[in-house]
Amino acid sequence: MINALNYPNFLLTSMTGDQRIEKMRMGLHLGSGQYAMAYEDGHTTYIVRDPLGCNPLFYGQNQEGELVLANRIHQALKLGVHLDELSSCPPGHIVRIDEQGSEVIGGEDISSIPVNANFELDTFRHSVTQRLEQTFANINDWIRSRTTVVCLSGGLDSSVIASLAKRHCNDVIAVSFSYLSESDAIQWAKGASISNLQSLSDDFLSAMKVAEALGIPFAPAFGTRGDVLTSAAQVVRLGQDWRDFNVHCATVNLLLAQNIRAMFPDGNAVILTGDLMNEYVCDYREENIDGTAYYPQPRMAASKRRRFFVRGLDAGDRELGVFNAYGLPAIQPFANVADLYMSVPDIILEQYDIKEQLNSHLLNSKIIGLINAAKQRAQVGGTDGGTLGIFHRCGLTSQTLADLWLTELPIDMTGDSPLDIIQFGRYRTTPRQP
Repeated sequence: MINALNYPNFLLTSMTGDQRIEKMRMGLHLGSGQYAMAYEDGHTTYIVRDPLGCNPLFYGQNQEGELVLANRIHQALKLGVHLDELSSCPPGHIVRIDEQGSEVIGGEDISSIPVNANFELDTFRHSVTQRLEQTFANINDWIRSRTTVVCLSGGLDSSVIASLAKRHCNDVIAVSFSYLSESDAIQWAKGASISNLQSLSDDFLSAMKVAEALGIPFAPAFGTRGDVLTSAAQVVRLGQDWRDFNVHCATVNLLLAQNIRAMFPDGNAVILTGDLMNEYVCDYREENIDGTAYYPQPRMAASKRRRFFVRGLDAGDRELGVFNAYGLPAIQPFANVADLYMSVPDIILEQYDIKEQLNSHLLNSKIIGLINAAKQRAQVGGTDGGTLGIFHRCGLTSQTLADLWLTELPIDMTGDSPLDIIQFGRYRTTPRQP
């Protein structure tokens, strides 16, 4: 077996290593967190992946007949696995692999958790608070001497993470990203102060106020339209996806990762993000730029849309994969409360202030009035459309991104349907059928 799993695993629980192995041998998933792990027992290999699919886990036989495990598609192909032979471990499941083939032998799909017919907001809030408090205690224990870097966008989700990090972690800074105009970028390079920059996004300005109110040191991360153009191919490859929404998200994370790595050249930092909450509460909408519609949303009941969004987390690597490529381990604390949010009923999900109802109690009281309620979803910016606006105006269409995916793959290992690795919004779990 060639084990090329290189993403750090965060179970965010107190489970011991022996208990994890025993659970794998029993065919059970390991609980909340973000992980992709393997256990070898003689000629049999067991692999398991976290319930949300945060950590990708691909497997297949290479040209020498060896089993290859990898977090990255490109890595598996370089190790001799043809793309048509590559499979993905389903989120929250365990797969047994032996000489006869592979078989899913245990686990469950977290998106199938039923809503709680007896839902009580106070009980829910108490459970979420307890779970996140323990999660952050575990995070701080793991981080030890590293700096905790909170990616702060100015919205509610990342502000919750910043509030909890301030309370539980020893060495915390906030980093926020904004695009700059070319003239502002030149002025910044010459040593201009932030107050003199005219093109800062509303999100960035809100994040700066939140960090100041929390008493967290603040560091800016900047990029330009030119950075987007030059990094598009790298974003598609590291994000393991060519679909526009995930590429737009991954673009900001790549520029953030480059900035943060420059701040910490020794890599002595751990990233915390507020990702996943938008999927839990269906906080997405269709966007329109110059008459072109992007991110069309399924028209169905809120709980069904939530299931659609959460299942879709399986495919794409817009956060962890990008930060990991720069030697920056990233943690998504909200991964540890997925089951609680999946129980929220439609009557709550369909309310316009859903996030405030469910999560405002987690905020430091000093910042409640500073959060940008109009934060652009999956983007950085304001009325200019942020990342989406740049892609649109530069002509980087869905077809362009698909073409970049094909270009980035080793041509002799891709077959005739290299887009087939994602099917119905999820990574393929069996070899491609001819």
